[in-house]
Order: sequence, then structure tokens, then C-alpha cells
Amino acid sequence: MLLAIAIFLTLGTAAHAMGGREDPLHTADRLIAEQKYDEAIIYLTDFMKANPDRFDEGQKRIRRIKEIRDAYNSAAALLIDTIVGNPSDEERKLSMIAQLEALERNPSSAISAFLASTKDLSLFSYNRAEFERIMLEGSRRIGERDFSGAAKTYASGFRLYRPEFETASLDPMTRSAALSTADNLSLALDAYAKSGSVLVSAFDALAAIYKNWVTGTAPAGLATAWDRCTEAASAFAKNRRDAMAAGKRLESFYALYTKATGDETESSFLPFAYRLVLGRSKGGALEGIVGALDAQWTYALGSAQSAIEQNLDRTLGLARQSYEGGQWQNATLGFQQSAAVAAEGLALVTLWSYYIPSDLQGQASTLGKAILQAKGGSWLEFGHIQQAANIWAQLAETRQKLAAADSAAANTATVASGSTQTNPTATLAGYTNSRNQVRSLRTVLEKLSTLSGEQAELLSARTRIGYASERSYNLQGFLDGHLAAALASSQEMESRIISAQAGFEYEQLASAFTAAQSAISQGQSYLNGLPAQYPDALPGAVSRYPTRALESLSGAENAFKNLAASLSAFIASYSAEPLFAQGFLGSWIERAKSLSTQAASSSGQLSRLASTAREQKRLAETARQEGALRYADAQRALRENRFDTARERLDRASERYLVSLSYEEDPVLRQEAFRSLDELGKSILKAQNDLVVSETRRLITQGKEYYLRGQFNEAESYLLQARGRWASTNTVAEPEVEFWLGLVQTALTVKTGRDIPVTAPLYPEMSQLLSLARTYYEEAKSLSDRRASKTDILAKLRASREKIELVKLAFPLNQEAGILELMILKLEDQARYNREFASRMESARASIVSGSGMSEAYATLKDLEGVDPAYRGLKALIEQAEVKLGFRLPPPDRAALNESAKLTADAKAIFDRRDSSRYEIAKGYLIRALQLNPNNEEAARLKDAIATASGGDAELVLPPAAEPIYTLAADAFAKRDYPTAFRNYLELVTKYAQARKVQKVIDLAKRLAAQGYSE
Repeated sequence: MLLAIAIFLTLGTAAHAMGGREDPLHTADRLIAEQKYDEAIIYLTDFMKANPDRFDEGQKRIRRIKEIRDAYNSAAALLIDTIVGNPSDEERKLSMIAQLEALERNPSSAISAFLASTKDLSLFSYNRAEFERIMLEGSRRIGERDFSGAAKTYASGFRLYRPEFETASLDPMTRSAALSTADNLSLALDAYAKSGSVLVSAFDALAAIYKNWVTGTAPAGLATAWDRCTEAASAFAKNRRDAMAAGKRLESFYALYTKATGDETESSFLPFAYRLVLGRSKGGALEGIVGALDAQWTYALGSAQSAIEQNLDRTLGLARQSYEGGQWQNATLGFQQSAAVAAEGLALVTLWSYYIPSDLQGQASTLGKAILQAKGGSWLEFGHIQQAANIWAQLAETRQKLAAADSAAANTATVASGSTQTNPTATLAGYTNSRNQVRSLRTVLEKLSTLSGEQAELLSARTRIGYASERSYNLQGFLDGHLAAALASSQEMESRIISAQAGFEYEQLASAFTAAQSAISQGQSYLNGLPAQYPDALPGAVSRYPTRALESLSGAENAFKNLAASLSAFIASYSAEPLFAQGFLGSWIERAKSLSTQAASSSGQLSRLASTAREQKRLAETARQEGALRYADAQRALRENRFDTARERLDRASERYLVSLSYEEDPVLRQEAFRSLDELGKSILKAQNDLVVSETRRLITQGKEYYLRGQFNEAESYLLQARGRWASTNTVAEPEVEFWLGLVQTALTVKTGRDIPVTAPLYPEMSQLLSLARTYYEEAKSLSDRRASKTDILAKLRASREKIELVKLAFPLNQEAGILELMILKLEDQARYNREFASRMESARASIVSGSGMSEAYATLKDLEGVDPAYRGLKALIEQAEVKLGFRLPPPDRAALNESAKLTADAKAIFDRRDSSRYEIAKGYLIRALQLNPNNEEAARLKDAIATASGGDAELVLPPAAEPIYTLAADAFAKRDYPTAFRNYLELVTKYAQARKVQKVIDLAKRLAAQGYSE
């Protein structure tokens, strides 16, 4: 080791740079003064090489360094000899280290570490020995009850490591706070001594009062003495907390120090200081300043506790004698006094709660653990005595009531078990009250049993830690025998009540089982269908509710789960009842097991029904979704003006929604979906009606044009198209269409028989006959023009007339035959022709005037026109006939024209105001205007505008409740049960007036009418 030190002393660590421009040797002197010897030697060596003329000056300084190093080496050698030869002489080692530090404050790092380590070990060993001496001396003084002297002895140890702590590299504020804490605690010790003296005096006075307490009431002066004690205890406990807080602060400063430096060794001021205050963490003896205060506290409170324990021995003995002798009142008073004295003991022990914040909360201190061991046992003893005494007072009273309670409990159990009440709550209350009456006595005994068990545990724990209580053991044994006797007398009574209650609970569980079964039945009824509740439901109609079924079944499932749990709990609970009651409970437990098996067997049925309900719900949802899709299709078709598709999709959506409702009744769907369908139907009708009005107008115009040209067949065709087009969105016929169609069809009626249609069965034969008649006439006329033989001419005319007569047999009014017949007469006999022509014309005039035979008269006039259209008065008479027949418009009437214009203006005023509530009135005005003036184009245009604004009056959707009635009617018609179909039809249109506007209902009415069933 000497060789290692010599190497460290002679080797330099780094070259020193040259100084400034001042005398270079000043730098060497400074380095020597700062004890930077290695740097000085390197510097001087470089200096002497650079300045040989000043070699002696440099050499002189090197010799000085060598002398210091020699002295340092000598001291180091002595230190090493001491370490080797006398290692326990810590004080000498510390002195030699101080000498070495004075010779060289900045040795090499290795030497510095060596010296520091040696110094730390020596200083720690020295201070540790001194610390042990102080702790031993303090403990001795505590044992001699010199509590103040002990505290001051501990405080004397604050000098240990203090010089090192004062110069340590530590936060100045932390260092100052730590030193101030120790100094302030030393200054407070005199005040602590005075407080301790007051504490001892107060508790000695209290102990004297406890010794003399012989009556049931609290002694005079007890409250005052107790107040003095609590005041003294509070003040002393505050001093003790202050001392504890000072120790904790010193301990926390040490934690900060180790965290800041990373040095966890205890060779410093702080770990010694906080232990001098708090004592060491291990070991059961009280030590340290705080331990001295704790010892004084223990002594003061101990004298009072001893007095209380003496008093308890006396009062408990008297009370037990009274109880054994059956003197229940004296026993009660004696135990009450014992409880009061024990309560004082509890209060006294409670003063130890001053130690809770500092010694029992968080990490328990040595004293805290001792308190738990010693005072915990005392507290348990006082608590046991107080509780036991109070229980004995109750037990004496209970013994007097037990015989009467036995009779009352037996009667209650009998009444409850044989009760005919139908109110479960009342029955349960009866059982509960009956059992409570019995248990009101048994509860006291059970409380005693519980407390007895607790006391036994406490006694066992106290025995294990060396604090067995003779008083507690005696009292415990005294209680146990009487408790056993009282409990035995109540067992049979309680058994009967438990059995009755078990029977009632079983009936409740059986009722729950029945209710769960009922929920399954309810779920099944929801699936099978309940009488329909929606408005206007048909008699016998049902609604299915799979969702409600699932809810009911889910409720049943939960009920069975709860029932299973309840049965399991019932079985477990009553199986766990006391053995003395098992003989009464066996049958109920077996019945509960059987009921549990029945409940389990219901799961299969419930599962199947739930599966059916889910499928029914799925079908309802699928149909509802399909209805929504068809509804969307209808909306899209409407946007694209595909009205037939829109109407078909609307019908499909309605049908799908009805299917959904057949699987699951949904009031919201029934109301909202069909409201949406109705609205969409109206939208379809409105949009379609706009086109219908326009198209109808076009067809009317075409029909009129053909009519005015006399092309009645073509006119009828267009007007019939107009009627059909209008009927697609309206149920009321369009008056203008019907007006012109009436004219056309009247004209066609008049013309019936005048022409032979190509489609007529006799058309070929009639055409041939007419052709021959014309041929014969032409031949006769040709002969007449050539002035041929009269006989030949008449023969040809006779042949022609024969063919005409054949035609008129089938078609008497045939126009061609009639004209040809007149032409034959004219060619045959001009004079007779003139008379016949005039006669026919007058006959036709008479018929027109009288209004009889109008068709024949008109045919005659047209025949005459065909022969001589320019005959005077003929054209006017034909026009008169056509007007009267109704297929020619009368000549304009100024009054009618004016009235038509006025009605049109009135209707226009309504329309211009958009007074939709009066549109029907306006339409009436316009219909009348067109009747007065069929050519009133303004009225026609305005009527179309109102029809467009109003929309069609047809309906596309039946109300949901009407669909079943229609279905019944349609099914009956398909089965040819026409009376039933008609009866259902009448019910439908009576309940739902709008049904008359739905096309399928209209079609059904037509089919029924075809079978002779009409309204």
C-alpha cells in the first residue's frame, strides 16, 4: 500500500500551460499555495527547460514541494500503520486524516477517494459507538422514570456528524431547515418536561376517584377530574406530535439527501438525528425523545387504568352473585354499574387515539405496534365487560319473557300455517311478524352468542400476545352456560316458524312458476292471434304480435331463470338452516326440487315458441321491407310518369304492408304506411290527371271536328276514348264528353238502318240488291233518254223497285233505297212524284212539330234531300229536325251566349283567387256555360285548368281496415256466392265512402250489377 501511495504522490496528471506575461514563477507559487503540487512540478520542469538561467529558483520551489510531500508521506504511513495495527481506534484515525487534509487539500483522485473512504468508515464507527451509548443511557433514564432527563440525553446526540453536515455539498435551505429542526426541538424539551408533570398529576387524581367508586351513579368530581385529564392529555399529546413531526422532518430531509446525491449510506448527520428523535424502527423498547414522552404518557394513564380494573373486579362479583340468586333487578343494576365503569375504561384507553395520526396511520411506529398489542387488549377487555354487562341486563328480562314468548310464538306459527288469507303480502307479514315475535327473544340470545364468539376470539388473541384477562374469562364462562340454556328453549319454537315460512315461500315460488307458465301461454296467444283492436276491425279478425310474444317469452325465460335461482337459493338456504330445524324442512326442500325439475322441462316449449315468434317477426319485417321497396318503386315510376307502373307498385306495396300486418300488428305501420300510400296515390292521380285533362281535351276536340263533318263513327270513337281516359283518374263522368257523345250517338241512332255497315251479316246480299236496283234504274233512265219503248222503261223500273223492296224488308230506312225509290217514281210519273214529294215533306213536318216519329221523319227528309236538295224549305226543315233530334246545335242564342260568358267570368274569378273550396261551384258554372254555348273555348280551357288544379277524384288505396271486407266480397264473388258478395260490397261502401272511387271496387260493383245485384 505504501508503494501505491508513493506512486500517486510522484506522478502528475496533466501538463500545465504557461502563465501570462507576469513573472512565470508567480504561477508556480500560486499552484503550490493552492496545493496543486503535481501541476506545479510539471510547470517548474517546463520553466527550467525554457529558462536555464533561473534553474535555481525553480529547483528551490521543487524542494519545497518535496518537503511537503515527505511530510504527507510520513503522515500517510502512520495512518496506514494505525489502520493495520489498531483498526478500532477510530478517533486517532480521524485525527490523522485531518492532518493529511491540512497538508494537501487537492490530492490525486485515487488518494482523495482512499482518504474519504477511510475517514467515512472511521467517522461512522466512532459516531455509531457514541450513538449506541446515548441510546443506552436514554433507555436507562426512562426505566428510572426520569423522562425529562432521558429526552435531553437523546438531544445531546445532535452533535454527531454535525460538522460534516454543515460543510456538505447540500442545498443550503435543506441544510438550514434540518439544523433548525434539531435545535428547536432541543429548546422545547423544558416545556415538554413541564407538560409531562401536569399530565402525571391529573391522572393520579383521576385514579383516586376510580378506586372509591362504589355506587351505581358517577362519583362527584369525576367530570372535573376527567376534564383536567383530557386537557393535560391533549397538551401533552401536542408536544409529542411536535416532537414526532420534527423527527419525521429530519427523516424526510434524509430522503431528499439520498435522492439528490444517490448516497444511501447512513454515515451522516440526518440518519442519526431522526433516530435520536424517533428511536430505531426495530425493537420493542421505547427510546428517543419521542419514546421518552411516550413512556411518561404510558405511566400517567396506567395509574388510572389500574384503579378502573380494581373497581370492575368488585362490581362484577356482586352482579354475578345477584344473577345466580335470581335477583334480576339487582343483577341488572350491578351489570349496569359494571358497564359504566368499563365505559370509563374505554374512554381512558381511547385517549391513546392521540397516537393514531402519527403512529398507526400509514406506517405504524414501534409504539403504535405496542399500543395495538397492549392497549388494544385493554380496550377489548373493557368493551367486553361493558357489552356483556348490558347483555346480562337484557338477558334477565328475556328470561322472564321467554315462557310467555314460547306460547305466543307457537300460536302465531299455528295461525300462519293454517291461514286462509288470499293476500300474499298480508300472509307474509303474518309469518314475518310471528317469527319476529319469537326471534325478538332469540335475537337477544343470538346477539349474546355473537358477542360471546367475538369475546372468545379476543381472549385468544390477547392470550397469544401475553395479555390474558381473568375477568374476561370468568365472565365469558358465566355467559356461555346461560346462553346455551336459553337458546335450547327457543330452538323448537323457531323450527316451527321456519317450517311455516318455508311453506309460504314455496307457495310463492309455485305461484311464480304458474305465472311463468302463464307468460308462455300469453306468448302463444300473441302468436295465435288476439281479437283485432284497430279501428273498424271485422268481427272475428285477429292480430298477431310476435314482438309481444317474444317479450312475454323473454319475461317467461327471465322468470324461469329467476325461479331457478330462487329455487336453488331456497334449497340452499333451508338446507343451510340449523340442524335442529332440518326435520321440519325436508318435505319443503324436496317439493322445491320437484318444482325445479318442472321449470327446467318448460324450457323446450319456450324455445320452440320463441323460434316461431322470431320467424313470424322475420316474415313481417320482410314483407314490410318489400312494401317499402314497392313504395319506392312507385315513387320512381311517378317521377318518370309511368303511371300504370306506379299504380301497380302502389297496389303491391299496399298488399305487402297488409301481409306484414297479418304476421304482426303494428299500429304505427297501419297508420303511417297507409297514410303514405294514400298520399302517394293522390300524388299519382294528381300527376296523371294533369295529363288526363290535356289528353281528354285533345280527344274532345278531335271528336267535335269529326262530328261537325258528319263523320259520326269517327267522332264516337274519339269521344269514347276521351270518356275512358277521363275515367282513369275520375269516377264522375266528364260533362263535356258526355254532351258531345250524346250528340254523336243520337246522330248514330238516327242513322241506324240508313246505312248498311260492312260488318252486318246481310251486307253482301243487300249490297248486291242495291247494286242491281241502281243498274236497273240506270238502264231505265238510259232508255227514257233515248225515248225508248215505255213498256221497256217500266219493266226496268219495276225490276229495280223489286230489289229495293227486298232491301227495305231488312232495312226499311235505308237511305240509298229510299232515294232510289223516289228517283224511280220521278222517272215513272212526274206528276205523281211531285204530289208524293210534297206529301212526304208535309208529313215529315207534322212529325217534327209533334215530336213523334222523328227518326222516320228525318229519314224521309234525307231521302227527299238526296233527290232534290234545293227544294224550297227542305234544308231548313232538315236543320230543324236535327236540332230537335239533338245531334245538331241550335242556332246561337244571344241570351244564351251572354249567360255562358257571364258564368265563365264568374268561374274565372273563383279560379283566379285560387279559392279551391269553391272549385266545384266554378266547375258547375262552366258546365252550364258549355251547355249554353258548346263552342265556348274559354269555358273549356278554364274547366280543364280547374280539373288540373283539383286533381282526379279517384282513389288508389283502400284503408287497411277496408281491405279484409273487399277480400271477403271478392272471394264470395269468385265462388259465385253473389248474395254474400253483394252484402260485403254494401258493407264496404257504407263504412268507407271512398271505396266507391277505388277501381277494383268499381269493377266489383260492375260485375255484381251484371249478375243483377246493384244498389
